[in-house]
Amino acid sequence: MQKLGILLTSCALVLVLGAGCSKTETSDSTQSKSADTEMSETPVMETGGEIGTGDIELSAQATGKNTVSFDWRISKGLEDKAEGWRIVYGKDANPTYPSTWWFERSKPHREKVWAGLPAGKAHFRVCAVIGKTCDIYSNNVEVEIAGAPAVEEILIEDEKEEMDEAETVTEETTENSATSTEDMTETTDEDKVEETADDLVTSTEDVVETTDEEPVEDATTTTEQ
Repeated sequence: MQKLGILLTSCALVLVLGAGCSKTETSDSTQSKSADTEMSETPVMETGGEIGTGDIELSAQATGKNTVSFDWRISKGLEDKAEGWRIVYGKDANPTYPSTWWFERSKPHREKVWAGLPAGKAHFRVCAVIGKTCDIYSNNVEVEIAGAPAVEEILIEDEKEEMDEAETVTEETTENSATSTEDMTETTDEDKVEETADDLVTSTEDVVETTDEEPVEDATTTTEQ
């Protein structure tokens, strides 16, 4: 009987110890899975400025001459509402649409490499297009862009130079027109003087002719009487 009691006691002890080990392993497995789940739901994202509404978080960095690379993360709720995206450029912080330059991206895209931007300090934001308007903006990102001025700025300077040249030509034409007018005035005055002199000569001749003719007619009449 004592052997049977010892055997039963040993079996009970083995069962208790086995249950304890199984519980410990289950607990460790649950904790590990929970940690993995938390990391996947809250990804670490680098942002270049303060967070805006929190629905869009933008990252941007210069990747070459006049070139900037963008990518952004969005909330689940915004993904359902947004019709597309606009990357907005500005010289000052927190640019809004419309601005000097912007770039449209369709709804599935979350990144863009934008080339041809002007060199220097620039600010960018991404907005969610809802109802064809920029409804929600991301955080502001400041980027120092290397390279040359934008083509648009060079064209503007060229147009200004062409306008200056056109104004110079107009001024020269105006001066030439004024000089021509003065010449015409002087010529007209000279013509008037010559015409007046001719009229005076003609009048003198008429007087002489009249004086010669009248006495002859009177003398003839007197002789006939």
